[in-house]
Amino acid sequence: AKYDKLADKYGYVMVYPKGMADYGTRSSNNWSSWNVGSNGLSSTCINADSYCYDSCEAANKCGACAWTTCYDDVLFIDTILREVERKHCVETSKRFLTGISNGGMMVYHYASKRPKTFKGYMPIFGSPMLGTLGVPREVSSAWLLHFHGLEDTTVPIGGGASYDGWLYISADETIKIWAEMQECTMNTNPISTPWDSGKLGLSCIYYIGCKGKIFKCTYPGGHYDWPSGSEELGYWFFNRSSETEF
Repeated sequence: AKYDKLADKYGYVMVYPKGMADYGTRSSNNWSSWNVGSNGLSSTCINADSYCYDSCEAANKCGACAWTTCYDDVLFIDTILREVERKHCVETSKRFLTGISNGGMMVYHYASKRPKTFKGYMPIFGSPMLGTLGVPREVSSAWLLHFHGLEDTTVPIGGGASYDGWLYISADETIKIWAEMQECTMNTNPISTPWDSGKLGLSCIYYIGCKGKIFKCTYPGGHYDWPSGSEELGYWFFNRSSETEF
């Protein structure tokens, strides 16, 4: 509802896709998920509980570190975009992608496969799993805002093992590789935002001299401690027209 109100305010078309939940056919836990390219890999977990989705069983990708659907979600998003363009008059040069947790991982995964489709990306407490990060040079002019809680133990902002045995690349390492592709100076400056104190308590930085824009904002909290008002942060970020505004 908050995103809808902001979309009306700023003139955006909002779309809410949902990943497949094909694990529930054999369990009472009907978990939807996004295929972020990690199924079939052994580098993404240590003694974690794996989950074999029906689509992964059919693709023979039910290894020790399986935990998401194996449907082609890049193709799914491609199809949604074509349908939106068919039904609505949209400015395709101003498309933005955001997601939380596994959805945030999907943001990174989609950017690695379709680096020119979206102008900007906002992954929210969703870092790439170990061995899955791909950053093509075509993201050199994209905008990135990584948003993460400092006490997150499910997808640790510092990378490494989660409390339940899954392995992640740190937010800083991920952002650094993006910054290298954008030829940033690798120096950072703090950013002042309308939410630095009070309801969000944000602390934000941006990389200097990038061809696009690269930001990281952190907040005091853990996984799914999604602060009220963070939806506004995304619109605030994507509506900036130049780095000089910060």
